[in-house]
Amino acid sequence: MTYQPDITGVRAKIERAKEHVRDLELPISQFEQLIANGVVAYNEPDTGDRVFRVKIPYQPPLRWATIIGDAVHNLRSSLDILVAELVRGKGNPVTRHTGFPIYNSVDAFTDAFKSGYPAKVEGAPDEAVDLIKATKPYKGGNDALWYIHRLDIVDKHSLLIAVISRREGTVYDMSHHRVTWDSIHNPSRIAEAWKWWSLEHFDDYTGPLKEGAVIDRIPAQFRSHVDVDPQFAFRVSFGENEVVQGQAILPALYNYVNFVEGIVEPFLPLFSRDAS
Repeated sequence: MTYQPDITGVRAKIERAKEHVRDLELPISQFEQLIANGVVAYNEPDTGDRVFRVKIPYQPPLRWATIIGDAVHNLRSSLDILVAELVRGKGNPVTRHTGFPIYNSVDAFTDAFKSGYPAKVEGAPDEAVDLIKATKPYKGGNDALWYIHRLDIVDKHSLLIAVISRREGTVYDMSHHRVTWDSIHNPSRIAEAWKWWSLEHFDDYTGPLKEGAVIDRIPAQFRSHVDVDPQFAFRVSFGENEVVQGQAILPALYNYVNFVEGIVEPFLPLFSRDAS
């Protein structure tokens, strides 16, 4: 009797990954708002600058790292199950090597297919192997796929730590713009101020923020011409790792989920009939 490949397991893994991401939405959003609300502003006595420091009462809990790892693993394993089911559909045995192949370079990818099919896709239908190759499953060809693969490996040996490491942007309230006699007769001073705001203070911070870190500074000479009320926004990001350090966690996970669903889509016709 011919085995009909079953997509159920693939979908179940992806749905479980989505649940993990949803579990992180509210606590991460609340934590980001907590940090934004805790920014302390003061006038620096020596310079007259307006200085802004971040208050971080506690770091993101380690439990988040376990949830992130579970989400990544479910996405990675959904792709392995995809290949395993198609191998079974051909009536071939699934081995410990069977899975969705992902490589560290285009050279490694090319070498793997030089003399036939590598062990990971041995026994899979030709159509499925062609679809896998079309995804360019290697670093530099399909980086999102490689990120998922590498993060899954990293999570086997260390936690995917979450940190506050980015200032996504700063909004300045210009509704109280104060025009002085000096600024009217020295328009270059206003131009200087705008250059400072647009070029220097809309950059992201990289690296984890620590308690008391200075996150912004309004020089005294600009404060004397323009009233500003900065509002800060933060993101919970990946901490130190070899793959995605500094990337905002929720947007990255949303992207990975959507990406895997897009990878699976072209394979669906192989599950609706005998993949012979």
